[in-house]
Amino acid sequence: MLVPESFVGYGFRLLKGGVDDRDVAQAFLLGIDDTTVTFDASNVMAEVPFSTEELGQWSRELESFLEQRYPGVTKLIEVQRADFGELVRMWGFTYWSIEKAKRVLGYRPRYNFPEFFEALKRGDRSHYPYANLPWWGV
Repeated sequence: MLVPESFVGYGFRLLKGGVDDRDVAQAFLLGIDDTTVTFDASNVMAEVPFSTEELGQWSRELESFLEQRYPGVTKLIEVQRADFGELVRMWGFTYWSIEKAKRVLGYRPRYNFPEFFEALKRGDRSHYPYANLPWWGV
């Protein structure tokens, strides 16, 4: 079943263990193409845009932490009529490393928060064309 989300919700999910559908497909194809992989598991998610050392600051000072790294993000979210505080607190504060997927599969996520932020600044909703689709299922 496809569970649609807003463009802004999609982007903020990339901060916290979310992943773009196209990056999932990339990892899947890499696994199929690599005949040395027989049975294994890896985290396949967006690249987290901060270090594990910064995780404490990130979880305590959400708004200022993001505004410092992505100047204007708060205002951009207000313009979208989304709740910045809710977005940054959604999905918890667990850090999921993708290093194994990078090392074993050659996984390189292309759709991460910095790319979303640049698209948001440009007003480019084609960055994630699946936002705001109707619900459907099989």
